[in-house]
Amino acid sequence: MLPLYFISGVFIAVSTLPRWLVDVADVFPVRHLAAALLTAYNPHTTGAGLAGTDLLVVALWGAGGLAIALWRFGWVPLSR
Repeated sequence: MLPLYFISGVFIAVSTLPRWLVDVADVFPVRHLAAALLTAYNPHTTGAGLAGTDLLVVALWGAGGLAIALWRFGWVPLSR
């Protein structure tokens, strides 16, 4: 997770990163969550303060993770 935080602009500014690394970070939800939180906590934001596109990407990652968890998880241990 720590490398994702660095390339997503959580610890360092995205403007200092190479463009290809920013494109890689755009695939993962950490960058979008950070951008949505920055929008929500910005005192100069007008309206609802929600970043729809960023929240949609985070929601899609959450739905994908839930689908994989429901598919792979089982309450009964596998017998050997």
